[in-house]
Amino acid sequence: MSCSFSVTRAFAVPGLLLLLSLAAVLSLVIGAKPLPAAVVLEAFTGVCQSADCTIVMDARLPRTLAGLLAGGALGLAGALMQTLTRNPLADPGILGVNNGASFAIVLGAALFGFSTPLEQLFMAFSGALIASLIVAFTGSQGGGQLSPVRLTLAGVALGAVLEGLTSGIALLNPEVYDQLRFWQAGSLDIRSLQTLKVALAPVLSLDRGAISEPCAEQPEPRQRYRDGAGE
Repeated sequence: MSCSFSVTRAFAVPGLLLLLSLAAVLSLVIGAKPLPAAVVLEAFTGVCQSADCTIVMDARLPRTLAGLLAGGALGLAGALMQTLTRNPLADPGILGVNNGASFAIVLGAALFGFSTPLEQLFMAFSGALIASLIVAFTGSQGGGQLSPVRLTLAGVALGAVLEGLTSGIALLNPEVYDQLRFWQAGSLDIRSLQTLKVALAPVLSLDRGAISEPCAEQPEPRQRYRDGAGE
């Protein structure tokens, strides 16, 4: 894979960054109560002490930053997953990662009463990590090189088993079911910038690992599938 940017990418990246910045600004201005851009600027400078400035700093700004952080983390995780598995179609849903996180969420809620965001984050990360390791070991040739075909089949099989167990536990406990539903739907209802610090460290660590070798050589897609299908 060449490190040089193509002409299309050279124009696309700045354009997408511009659209992202515009969307972030609009999220601060537009809402249940539209606010003038001047009020938003005053809120950032600290010269405004009105209720509108409180809305910007305590509600809309944390929500916007949470959306940017979550979107960047999801994109980065997808890119890393496709690179590590050498499969451009790799997806956390197909590989059982999402199901591992959901199963850990309901297990922690049912057995230990975990319900806070920090506890759910710990359980979800642990469940996703364990599911990923199981799929990686099963999809490899006895712990050797990963096979895209075996990896996909192992992920689908493990995901189906975990989904059944998750549904069974959740249906037996209405409170656990509500927590699972809220977790799967997701929310940007964050009222404090302190909450974002919990997720900031893992995202930065992933970002550092992804940038460390940006130009790693990858086999061509046809060769990937030829190697996987021939096993």
